[in-house]
Amino acid sequence: MRSYNLFCLRMFFLMCSFFCLNVFQLSAQEKAHYEKLVDSLYEKYIKANNPEKNRLAIDYAYALWVKDPALGQKILLDAIADAKSLGYLSQQLEGVLKYAYRLSGDGRAQEAIPWLLKRDSLIKQHYPASKLQANSQVIIANFYQKTDNYDSSYHYLSLAMSLFSALKDKNGMSVVYERMGRAALVKGELDTAIARFKLSAEYLTETDSIYLLTRNKYYLGLTNHYLGNYELGIFYLIESLKLLEGSTLVDLPMRWNINEMLGNVYTAMHQYENALTYHRRALAIRQKHYKSILADSINLSYAYSFNNIAEAWLHLGDNDSAAYYADMSLKIKRNKASSASLSDLGNSYLNLANIKKAQNELRQSLLFAKKADSLYTLSHSLADQGRTLILIASLDAKLNRKDEAIKTIDKALEIAKQTNSKSLLKDAYKEKAALMAVQNNYKLGYEALLNFNHLNDSILSGDLNKRIAEMQVLFGVERSEKEKQLMQLRYNQLNQSSKYYRVLIVIAALLSISFAIMLYLLRIDVGRKKSLLQKKEEINRLSEQKHKQELQHKNREMQLMVQTIQQKNQMLEEVKTIMAKEIRDNCNAPVETFHKTISVIRSHIHADQNWDILGKQLEKISFDFQKKLLQLHPKLTTNDLQLCTYILLNLPNHEIAAQMNIADESVRKQKYRLRKRLNLNGESLECYLNSL
Repeated sequence: MRSYNLFCLRMFFLMCSFFCLNVFQLSAQEKAHYEKLVDSLYEKYIKANNPEKNRLAIDYAYALWVKDPALGQKILLDAIADAKSLGYLSQQLEGVLKYAYRLSGDGRAQEAIPWLLKRDSLIKQHYPASKLQANSQVIIANFYQKTDNYDSSYHYLSLAMSLFSALKDKNGMSVVYERMGRAALVKGELDTAIARFKLSAEYLTETDSIYLLTRNKYYLGLTNHYLGNYELGIFYLIESLKLLEGSTLVDLPMRWNINEMLGNVYTAMHQYENALTYHRRALAIRQKHYKSILADSINLSYAYSFNNIAEAWLHLGDNDSAAYYADMSLKIKRNKASSASLSDLGNSYLNLANIKKAQNELRQSLLFAKKADSLYTLSHSLADQGRTLILIASLDAKLNRKDEAIKTIDKALEIAKQTNSKSLLKDAYKEKAALMAVQNNYKLGYEALLNFNHLNDSILSGDLNKRIAEMQVLFGVERSEKEKQLMQLRYNQLNQSSKYYRVLIVIAALLSISFAIMLYLLRIDVGRKKSLLQKKEEINRLSEQKHKQELQHKNREMQLMVQTIQQKNQMLEEVKTIMAKEIRDNCNAPVETFHKTISVIRSHIHADQNWDILGKQLEKISFDFQKKLLQLHPKLTTNDLQLCTYILLNLPNHEIAAQMNIADESVRKQKYRLRKRLNLNGESLECYLNSL
């Protein structure tokens, strides 16, 4: 028989493999203990003879790998080759399995799979259709799960299931269904996971394996927690604790996992004092288990507890304690020796994002949340990704990025529906209702709020919480009886709350009818106003058209008046010329000549009537023109405005002089001064006035 020290050493090496331990990161005491155990194993190895020597060589190489990976790998491969050449089949199989585990511990699970496939071929050759072969296929499936190759994992689990079924090994069948359930759980297929865990439970009805029964109830509790069935989740978790407490099984990892999951369920139910209690218990069990075995700085198990304790403190309002534990958790996970997964890192970044949000550091919170989202996406952790997206949507809304917030919350709803997680769906609907209210989209907001209330009533109920407390005291009752009571309680609650739902439906119907009536009246009012506006526009158009026609008519009249003035002026010039000629040629001209002159003047006297018309037209046209001109140039005088009007009528200088009773030269000077007052630089005075 192997000594107790050798057994402890193997347990130590198993932990080293799982956490990818680097011996030089241990404390001085831990390092000395490790060196002592390795030296002890080496002394036994060099003194032994085959086949014991070969077996010890495998154990020694497996241990040495932690301190010197290259040398440990070489010795282990040599030991496997020796076992093969010497015909030590069982030791060859054990050596290959340890080699695969060590590769996996170094993050090289993909390299380990070919070795496991060769091992499976040897088992199939020498132990066909045996339990050993079925277990080998389960191990291969586990390694494929580590590389996220779920199709290959399912294939080998199906092969193992066929063998276990043929061997009528119920425990083996239970293990296969449990592994299938775990794969579905990681992929976010929660309904499928529940179904497979229940199938696993059916094969354990006659088993005496406390370990398998405890694991089964633990996974049922875990999955119900993710589904939002908190009361069933707590029921199964407490049942698993009961099994451990009533047995001699010392399984500290299972104990801390159960306590940790109970803390998570209470966190989801907003019972943060209870959550903190269970997370502290989980940490205490872990510290007891790992004392003098693994350095705190790389203990991933501690990181889980620190992260959970940080979350509980956050909800209890102690942000400083929350930040302290969250930082401790992230430091461990970022240490490569801890072998933290992507989802493990995502959990820490999500926790830090929530803490920064509570501290109102919104942009820093958004950075952490997006980091968590990318890690969850890479690890295919849909449920965790959904929770992160809800937080990102909330932060986008607070940062006034409402369009991005709506897109993000819609994506979170898709994931929640895909995973069928009631708790996730509830939180997503709550956030969407708030976003729709901000956008004034009350219809969608009301629908989201109804969905939230329905889910919230089914998840968080005072009666159910009270019932859970009773279950903690009376958890010795059989599972089937408790499930029946819970289902009856849920049925009674639904009947009791149906009245409220009917009232809500009636209110919703009345609101819908009122909204429809208001919409109809609004449409009528809008149509009436639109019709009035169209009529008003038509009247304005016709009025403008009439005004244009009148203006054109007045312009034609004015042109006629200008022509008349020009003709009269020509006549006066003609009279002037005649009289000047007569006086010059013959001052004693006959009277007939003056009569002729008078008759010419009289023939044109009637043209003076046209001046009255012209004056009225000038008053009508020049008023608007002069008004606009004064707005642009308020310093213009009355004479300036009169001159501008004559220029607008295209009168020549001598006619303007006649109208203003000034000389022609004075008109030219006034035009020059007018150009300066109008600030015209090279532009024609006539063009400028016509452009107004």
